[in-house]
Amino acid sequence: MWKKLKRWLFRKTKAGVYRDSLRMSGHLYAKVYDKDGNLKEERDLGCNHIVSAGVQYMVDGFQDSSSYPISNFKYHDTGTGTTAPTDADTGLETPTGFTRGTGSQGEDDADDYKTVGTVTATSSKAITEWGLFSASTGGTMWSRHTFDPININNSESIEFTYILNIQTS
Repeated sequence: MWKKLKRWLFRKTKAGVYRDSLRMSGHLYAKVYDKDGNLKEERDLGCNHIVSAGVQYMVDGFQDSSSYPISNFKYHDTGTGTTAPTDADTGLETPTGFTRGTGSQGEDDADDYKTVGTVTATSSKAITEWGLFSASTGGTMWSRHTFDPININNSESIEFTYILNIQTS
């Protein structure tokens, strides 16, 4: 589906000129807090992988925004999987089982969607993956990212900031 959408977004006119184009890229940041709320660590986790299921949800949302509201993508989840993300991913490889963080939503600037969500640990884990979902449980995954371990203990938390930059050319 992603390939079809890319072909449509980056299609050429008969004159060989690109008619419409759109670029989307997500970037992820993390702040780790101890159980008393003190900042332990900050990380720039880099660019994430927008998955086909998320793109399909967005396409469906253009057709039926009441059944597929794009504003639902605000639920931050964590896992311990280490396999690199692929277009076919529909969930985290190894979810932690921690409650998903419900993210605030806003704009970093006019071309950026921003959501900030906090996940609190209920046991010690080495967090190595993150995903953004359309629901507090289940739902559709928009994006997934793997990274070097963030070690957290019971009652510590990770605040994830996801920024989706959308640009036309």
